[in-house]
Amino acid sequence: MDSPRFERVCRTSSSEAYLVVDGEEVIARVDLHFTTSVVYGVLIVERQLDSEELAELRREIDDELVQTADVPRDDFLLAVYRGEPIRQEPFSDEDDLADATDDSR
Repeated sequence: MDSPRFERVCRTSSSEAYLVVDGEEVIARVDLHFTTSVVYGVLIVERQLDSEELAELRREIDDELVQTADVPRDDFLLAVYRGEPIRQEPFSDEDDLADATDDSR
């Protein structure tokens, strides 16, 4: 894996979510939650990565996303999961309305 790029999905006052992209392929999603002293992260990888690749990806996330945030940090805790997307686009309220309209027919 080359050095990945991070594409921001969303941002709030205390959290951020990114897609992790290698070339043209999304390989993971990382959600970061900033507290007063600790940054908590959830990484969901979409393909098999060995322990060395995971360690390198964690370093990249720390260097590129966590350390550059204007938030003091004593620790960065990252939980890692492997999964695959079932749907590329997030569900929205419009989906719920469309389902309700379909059900009423």
